[in-house]
Amino acid sequence: MPSMPKSSQISPACIKEEDNRVRDEILVLRTSDQPARPCGHVAQQFTSNNGGIGRQLSRFPLKDDATRILNLMAAIMKPKTLASTLPSCMTPSSSMTKADCVDIARGFNYLTKTTAEDGDAVGEFLKAYPAMQELSERYPGTFEDVLLLASVRLASDNKKYALVRLLFGALLSTFDSMTDIYMIFVFWRTGEKVYAYATVGFIMLSLFLQVLFVVLQNRKQPKGKIIKECLYVMSLTKPGVDAYRVAINAEDVPGSICSPRSEMMYFKGVELFAEAIPGSLVQSYAFLAGSNQSSAAVFSLAVSVSVAAFTSTTISFDIDMDRIKRGHSPNFYGYIPDATSKRVKMFLYIFLLSACQISAKIIACSLCAVESSKIVLTYLGVDMLFFLVYKLLRRDYQYWIPTNGCVISVVISLLFRVIVKSITDFTGLLHARHPLELGGTYWTFTLVSTPVVCFYFGFRYLSFVASGDHDLVTVLKPSQVYGTIGSLLLVQLISLGYFLKTIDRKFIKTFTSTETGNQYCENIFLKSEEDEHRIYILSKNRHKWRRVESQVIDWLNNMILVWQEEQPEWYNDQVRATIPDWCVRDKETLHMIRVSREERATIAAREIAKNRRRSVVAEILQECRLEMEVVETEVEVREAVSDSSSSDGKWGNSSSGEGEATMTFQSP
Repeated sequence: MPSMPKSSQISPACIKEEDNRVRDEILVLRTSDQPARPCGHVAQQFTSNNGGIGRQLSRFPLKDDATRILNLMAAIMKPKTLASTLPSCMTPSSSMTKADCVDIARGFNYLTKTTAEDGDAVGEFLKAYPAMQELSERYPGTFEDVLLLASVRLASDNKKYALVRLLFGALLSTFDSMTDIYMIFVFWRTGEKVYAYATVGFIMLSLFLQVLFVVLQNRKQPKGKIIKECLYVMSLTKPGVDAYRVAINAEDVPGSICSPRSEMMYFKGVELFAEAIPGSLVQSYAFLAGSNQSSAAVFSLAVSVSVAAFTSTTISFDIDMDRIKRGHSPNFYGYIPDATSKRVKMFLYIFLLSACQISAKIIACSLCAVESSKIVLTYLGVDMLFFLVYKLLRRDYQYWIPTNGCVISVVISLLFRVIVKSITDFTGLLHARHPLELGGTYWTFTLVSTPVVCFYFGFRYLSFVASGDHDLVTVLKPSQVYGTIGSLLLVQLISLGYFLKTIDRKFIKTFTSTETGNQYCENIFLKSEEDEHRIYILSKNRHKWRRVESQVIDWLNNMILVWQEEQPEWYNDQVRATIPDWCVRDKETLHMIRVSREERATIAAREIAKNRRRSVVAEILQECRLEMEVVETEVEVREAVSDSSSSDGKWGNSSSGEGEATMTFQSP
């Protein structure tokens, strides 16, 4: 991806904290209802705060260009200047109006949210708009610095928002664990040990699955690294470790399945599947069928449901806001708006959708289990079997995680298909509509079938209670059963309606898409123009792109030497680790790409030292040669002089003889 010129490119890490902070006084430019003031007054107010952008703008003349740039910066900072596609504006800088500034600012925000690097976003922005290119040429370096500071500020706001959610989620999860432990003691004290054993069993299942995922994630790492990560899981500190890695923006580990952020989300998914959802079912069933119906039990159940809904919402939220994913799949990712107010509303809609679904599903399943748990287990088993058959018939059974061996691939695919399907059934996980997961059509089918199942289970409970063949302490009335389930599903429907109304129209088709995971991977490779996006296909299971395998291998072997020579920013150790060995035809090239950054630096240092040693030896040899040549020259000169002296003596005698002969010849 093109980037901004090197002469003006500065690293966000080099920008001081003061430069990242545009003070509240500067943000007075964000509001359009402020009274019009002279350019000089606005510029003075903008630059007097000594903020990063203000200090950069002070380098512009307070003339027309300053006014245009101030209008542009004000529009960039406005929450409503957002776009789902790149707006077009071909107006030159000399004719820019406030409306043009708004359109260009919307383009800047769009590129900032869809481009992985801030410098790349600025470079693309300058190329997209002639007016910006003119200002860049007129103020080389300075204008790019202003744009980069604005980009860093926007990214900083997003990170702060994400960290707040991360901290709140960690605290909520910790509190949920405390309530679960409390309920285990309550079950044990009241003699309902079967519920205590069940809760402990689900916690152990969660730990086992987390260890399994740790092994998969770090399968290419040393054994010591794998053992260390497993200890994090067994000591229950893994969520904190993952949160810390995300907070410090830790780099991807070469050879891992996913990034630290994705790893954290998948661990949350495992906790949902193996602990939060079944634990909530146990507590709900114990409340309806047992004797413990205290307010503490209700509170613990409410906390568990809230944590499950919050986790599901966070997973969908964080995956959609990933700028790399938005770059290679803009038609699926990007439904979360960038405006803070809209983002909060969107989070609330998704949370309510998830909370209502999990509440209704858990209550309905618990009601039916009061009559017979076999009915619930049969329903869950048949529903899962139908889903797996659906995936097999569409030749989309293999999960996207790369695995070695057919048997291992089948087992891992079965495990993750069951996990994702179960989470979606109970929480309505929005990300599961992705073609690599359930798919849009099946996700919608799951959502539509939920009310039918819930009301049917409620009907069975009421029929069982009406028969009188039970020993329940508390019996719910029809109005309570249908009223509770109906109210939850109504709130869910309203939340879904507001959600669909808020997102861009182009994302609605993702809820009815029939695209399979195989087709999704193939389309990324065939339709993407950037190598950075096309190589994404190598991070997926080979079965997902088998039909274009020969094209992928030909393209990879043609381009890999170019990447090795040019070293684009996206071609890092993590990307190199996704390249399978069998895809590279040349063994020397394979060895070259398998060398890590540290090893390359070591090899380069060795080569430099070696070259220096060679150059020193060469200089010494050269001096020796020069000295030898000087000596040889001196010897040759001496020999030539001695030879010349001896020859001069001989010829001198012969000359005098000749002279005498001549003289004799000339005498009369």
